Amino acid sequence: MVIPTDCDTRPPAGTEPDPSGSTRSASRPTAARYAASTGTLPALAGLLDHLDQGVLLIDGTCRVVHANTPAQSALDAQTVLCRDGERVHPVKVTDRLMWRHTIEDALRGQARLFDTNVQGTRHLVSISPFEWQGHEPYQKHLVVLLGPALAPHPGRLDSFADHCDLTRAERRVFLTLLDDLSPKDIALRLEVAPATVRTHIRRILQKSGSPSMRSLLALITRLPPSRPGA
Repeated sequence: MVIPTDCDTRPPAGTEPDPSGSTRSASRPTAARYAASTGTLPALAGLLDHLDQGVLLIDGTCRVVHANTPAQSALDAQTVLCRDGERVHPVKVTDRLMWRHTIEDALRGQARLFDTNVQGTRHLVSISPFEWQGHEPYQKHLVVLLGPALAPHPGRLDSFADHCDLTRAERRVFLTLLDDLSPKDIALRLEVAPATVRTHIRRILQKSGSPSMRSLLALITRLPPSRPGA
């Protein structure tokens, strides 16, 4: 899917229509018009693909206008949302009425969270209004942000491990920490002694500047949502 580049519905020079039909001063172009005029729309699409979080742009009927690569993967996997032709809706049929209400609230200008539980896992989806001049003047659109995966993109973790200068052995332990395993369970998985795992964890905490495992995990969740090498 691509971001539409049709921005031909231009108002008279120096003015722009607002949703009420009046005009307002155009001291600077809209982001969409600027991107179209400068030829940066493909770059913006590529920028969205560089994120490891799913980003969808949908219209008021839930038709997908654009989906970055992680969002397309999530739709294919049908983790929370799935496609129905050009439109998206929740995987769980029982969630679809709540989804419709959430969409309607967002179309009225209220940012909302869609909260669902799929196969025992809780998912939060952010839905925010996005006024964007595309095929129609100031057609209402919504930005849908899919909650990041429980484990960040491996490239993000690798970048953090490089930043902390972790050894190969420390890196192996570090990459298991998000699985909520005890040092004993990590030792069994990696086929090393529990004491060795505890030593690596201490070094990981020191190198990352984290006073505790809780603070380290909190830090990991705040890593920028990039996909190195995307």
